[in-house]
Amino acid sequence: NITQASLARKLNKHVRAHHLLDDAEPYIKESGSSYESGLYNLECGKLYLSEDQTQKSIPLLEAAVRDFENGGQRIEAAQAHLYLAQAHDFDENRESSIHHIRKAFQTSSVLESLHPLIHSGREVKSALRAAQSNDRLGTQVSRFLTAIRDFEKELPSLQHAIYQDEEDLELFIPGLSIQALGRAHVKRHGKAVSAPEFTNQRTVRELFFFLLVHPDGLRKRAIGQALWPESSPEELKRQFKNAVYRLRRALGKEVVIYDQSEKRYRFNWGLDYRYDVEDFRTQLSRAHNAESDQEQTAALESAISFYRHPYLPRVTQLWVEPIRNRLFRRFKDAVLTLAELYLDFKEYENSIHTCQRLLSIDPCQERAHRLSMRAHAALGDRAAVARQYQSCRKALSQDLDTSPSPETDELYRELMD
Repeated sequence: NITQASLARKLNKHVRAHHLLDDAEPYIKESGSSYESGLYNLECGKLYLSEDQTQKSIPLLEAAVRDFENGGQRIEAAQAHLYLAQAHDFDENRESSIHHIRKAFQTSSVLESLHPLIHSGREVKSALRAAQSNDRLGTQVSRFLTAIRDFEKELPSLQHAIYQDEEDLELFIPGLSIQALGRAHVKRHGKAVSAPEFTNQRTVRELFFFLLVHPDGLRKRAIGQALWPESSPEELKRQFKNAVYRLRRALGKEVVIYDQSEKRYRFNWGLDYRYDVEDFRTQLSRAHNAESDQEQTAALESAISFYRHPYLPRVTQLWVEPIRNRLFRRFKDAVLTLAELYLDFKEYENSIHTCQRLLSIDPCQERAHRLSMRAHAALGDRAAVARQYQSCRKALSQDLDTSPSPETDELYRELMD
């Protein structure tokens, strides 16, 4: 559970990570193991740290240090010190951050090298970089950062060695593969769900995707008001019971959890699953946090590859529309950002192709037309610039009964002069 929570955290599936850790907690207490307690406290602290909740993360990370030191696990204790350094760096407590980096190095001093700390070091780079200016610690930190960079350069070849052929990837097929972008589609262990309870029952499918939208779950009444707004209390009770029964029958009993204390129904985020909407959002988050234009470009390319338009196209209920619009806006922003990056890199064909992905969905996106015009001009194709401008005029006239903005007109004149 702790390992799966760590993977979920790295994929920005924080709700799932919290549920996995909650499930692990009673076993940790029962075991009485300081090592397992340390692993639990460490992952909880890292999870809160990834959510910028440093005041919650610090006591957990301090507890992890104590657990590991009591058990004699020096490497794990050093790792916990590094995450404490990051937490204090986020709180702008530089003195405490330096203290914990020093403690990490001292704790691991019996090791032949700092290589066992490299994985943790990759996640706390900001604290390490801030410590480079420290007179007493700067040289050691710089050597550690160099070792991290050297390791990261080797990652592609390591990954290639692990996944030598596509058959290896079959080991990682998720228990549930969920697609909501472009069409509603669910697979179990790589095979499409064909149970009539799911494929032929619209309300069953909508209940499933509705639960995915509410990670903390909802009470029966709130679900009923959204999915069966015109039903009487008696009808709602029967419809809800039947839908939950059929959903569990089609996808597995464990797919829907009922929280007795909160009286809420929710999707079981502890399952082994893959969800295209989450993958899309994860890559956008990677792009937002990227440290270079190249990293941002790769993340945006990946995000756009997950997006298929629109979200749940056959669902017409009111709850879908704001989500559908929000996802499209995020896709639009990602496309325009990526097209501009391609322009900066002088990858003009890629910029044009990227804009066309957006224009094929919404031909009235003027900024995409302008970026395409600039890319065509950079390629020296004035005829293509003119065609793009006329395409923009036609789309705006037919769909919105308007003309291009002054900004678009001015750009066209400038490029054609």
